[in-house]
Amino acid sequence: MGDFWKWLVAVLVVFILAMAIRSVIEWVAWRNTVVWVEALTWWWERGKTREADHNPPLEVVPPPPSTFRE
Repeated sequence: MGDFWKWLVAVLVVFILAMAIRSVIEWVAWRNTVVWVEALTWWWERGKTREADHNPPLEVVPPPPSTFRE
């Protein structure tokens, strides 16, 4: 009967360790996801402002005078 309790305690310890390791992995993955989303958002906003700086709105230029004779 003593072997049963040792086996049960060993299984419980392994289970608890597995759950703890899983929690740490999920926490790291979630944190990594948040960091990537923030980095991509920053990159996207930076690209939009940089694009606006390099491509100012075009000025409206009147057409040249017509050379067509009526």
